[in-house]
Amino acid sequence: MSTSAPLVSIVVCSVGRPEALNLCLDGLARLEEIPFEVVVVLGPGAESSASSIISRPEVGGLVRCPVRNLARSRNLGSDAAKGEIIAFIDDDAYPAEGWLSDLVPAFDDPEMGAVGGETLDYTGRTHQAVASLCTLAGDARPLLAHPTMGLTETPAARDFSYPIGTNLLVRAAALQSIGGFDEQFDYYHDETDLARRLLDAGWIVRPLPRGIVFHKFLPSAIRSERRIATDRRTILVNRAYFAARHQTPIDGPDVVRRDFGAFADRQQEEIGEAEANGAVPSGTLSSLIADRQYAAERLEGWLATPPSMIRHIPDPSSVEVRRATTTLKRSDEVLHLALIAPAGVASADILRRAIELSDEGCRVHLIEHATTHTTVDFEGGLWRHRVAHGPGVDVLAGDALPMEPLLGEVARIHRDLHALDAIVGEHVSLAALTASVWRTIDLEHLADCATTSERRALLASDSEITT
Repeated sequence: MSTSAPLVSIVVCSVGRPEALNLCLDGLARLEEIPFEVVVVLGPGAESSASSIISRPEVGGLVRCPVRNLARSRNLGSDAAKGEIIAFIDDDAYPAEGWLSDLVPAFDDPEMGAVGGETLDYTGRTHQAVASLCTLAGDARPLLAHPTMGLTETPAARDFSYPIGTNLLVRAAALQSIGGFDEQFDYYHDETDLARRLLDAGWIVRPLPRGIVFHKFLPSAIRSERRIATDRRTILVNRAYFAARHQTPIDGPDVVRRDFGAFADRQQEEIGEAEANGAVPSGTLSSLIADRQYAAERLEGWLATPPSMIRHIPDPSSVEVRRATTTLKRSDEVLHLALIAPAGVASADILRRAIELSDEGCRVHLIEHATTHTTVDFEGGLWRHRVAHGPGVDVLAGDALPMEPLLGEVARIHRDLHALDAIVGEHVSLAALTASVWRTIDLEHLADCATTSERRALLASDSEITT
């Protein structure tokens, strides 16, 4: 990456999830190749103190938002941002180290207004979305494949693709030119509306390959422990507002009413089924029906008097702390290691050694067997890959757990997440790997090295294994 890469301001909005926020900041601190700063916006109910956040060297700003409104929080964070590009990520998400370096080069095109990458779901292995597709009515769905470039990124596109809000980079000048986020969208469709207005203004909005973010989809004010949105008033109201703003001028009020009714029917059917199965509390459906009526009344008001966006008013008093800080870590300054736990089980000693390597600046992917399904998590500065052993293995019958799934995960890390410098393990067979050349190194020897340069010298002297 060029030394002239633009500064990126990463805006993280948080409401009452201090542990998740700190984990997100831990992940951001490990980004590579792109200079960045972090601006944290704390909404009502956020328990993290200013002193604990601002003590982190990558945090350049701390902002308070007095209301629970994601669009306003993002606008206030953008006001405090100094970067040419503003990146948005949720507090219950964390990025792969190459998140920014995968996406920022797209802004070399002066017409590029916004980009985003691929978002993995709470498992860390499967996609929440590669991109999203939305209609002018506001009916959105995730895409698991990349849309055809150009077809969905023009003002004439009725269906348009866009990056989801937890994995979104916007050119600061483009954001400012359209007035920022519309603060009617307190939650849901704020990034969708932003993408639509950018497209209408002639900017390109493009989801891109890679640029991976891990989104854990934690419980919130409207989402239960089972990741079900139980309070859908905001969803219904914002869907109605989106249609009133974007669909009505094209299709007229009757079509808008029809499409909103169909959307509300789907919401009602989904919650009714969930309540019948005990997935949501009793009474959730009756609340939804009342919320549907409220949203329909709001829609009628907007159809009678076409609404204008609620424009952001900057509030300098919201900035609690602001300082000059830039973080830049080069990839060649760290080692990316896959540490395969002996026999596929991460003992306390192996975990301690992995944490020590991480604390010394290595990027460590600890690979071990899972007890149920495959997951990828960021814990204690480590990437923990717990890999399911696959069909045909009966642990209760005494079957040995196979190494092949662990080695396959190493290959996936190297291919999809970040190029690995070495595999750390004992008696590791590399037959399942597809990379052309891998270096393996003994953990004891690696632990004796005090610096990255010493570790690289050790790797250079170690034997190469070609598969």
